[in-house]
Amino acid sequence: MWASALVLCAGGVLAAHPRVVLLVSTRAESAAARKATDGLELAVRGQLDELAVPIATLPSQEESWAANSRLARKAAASEPTLAVVWFEQHAHEFTVFFYDPSGPHLYSRRVDAGSFMAVSEEVAIVVRSAVGAVLEGGSVSMAELSLPTAAVAAPPAPPPPAPKSAEPERRGGLWLGASYVGTLYALEAPWQHGVAISAAFAAAKSPWFAGVSYTYFPPLALESARISTQLQRHPGEAFVGAQLRLASLLFVVEGAVVGDRVDRATLQVPEGLTAAADGHRWQWALSSRLGCTISLTPRVRGMLNLGAEFLLSRFDHVVEIGPTTQETLAAPMPARPRVELGLEFDVW
Repeated sequence: MWASALVLCAGGVLAAHPRVVLLVSTRAESAAARKATDGLELAVRGQLDELAVPIATLPSQEESWAANSRLARKAAASEPTLAVVWFEQHAHEFTVFFYDPSGPHLYSRRVDAGSFMAVSEEVAIVVRSAVGAVLEGGSVSMAELSLPTAAVAAPPAPPPPAPKSAEPERRGGLWLGASYVGTLYALEAPWQHGVAISAAFAAAKSPWFAGVSYTYFPPLALESARISTQLQRHPGEAFVGAQLRLASLLFVVEGAVVGDRVDRATLQVPEGLTAAADGHRWQWALSSRLGCTISLTPRVRGMLNLGAEFLLSRFDHVVEIGPTTQETLAAPMPARPRVELGLEFDVW
């Protein structure tokens, strides 16, 4: 006994020229059996060529019709399939099986054995008629069989999701940030604690990004033995940077231009001196930073930046005690440290 199967498939959706995969039995041991298989394949090709249906061949290890029905279910589940056809030869007859996965339905037709050429031609015509009926949306003119219980198997489980790369994807689109910022404005002043709000944008899959931010610092008190002054800083900045992936972190290199409006107010002066009028001045600086981010959720990341700000316009905060006497309350550091720790939220 020998068996072969025809699997009729369409790539993605059924097209005008579906593909037929001929599963040829590898159990044919004799030269005569192999010749019969080749001859039958040629006859089937000849009939299906008229339907403009291309054929490819694959080996089949199955022998019984029940085993071939299981193979048919697997073949139909592997990709969009129009039909699966196989046929078996016994002593005095051929049996053609036709599996339609849209039902699913299983059909069969017996062909009396005769000369090999006559049988091959009749089997090929039966296959062509059934394939043509399915292609045209008609009914198959063959006796319907009940599918074996063993053949009704659950479709194969979907493949497991690909393991997530240890290297995170670069940030893309628009994101907002909220973070703590710490810095030392001057050696005469305490460490400043502030809150920064930022917005940044990067093109998809681009390592480059750009954004703006503003940092709120509480008023900074400067005092000497006789004078008390308050400074209120308003630093805003425009920054650009690049994202570099390494292991489970996304490293970030940034550069920024900082414009800091410093408002000054004199709170207390000793008796005999006159408080200067409130005023403001701008300080400009360049900043460089190195940081990293790590994903906390698909749309939220934690971030850490360390860097420094280098003043471009530096001035000291002084008070005039007399016509020729000045006292320095604070001398801003020409290079001041900057620490930032916060969260980033993807917007789109």
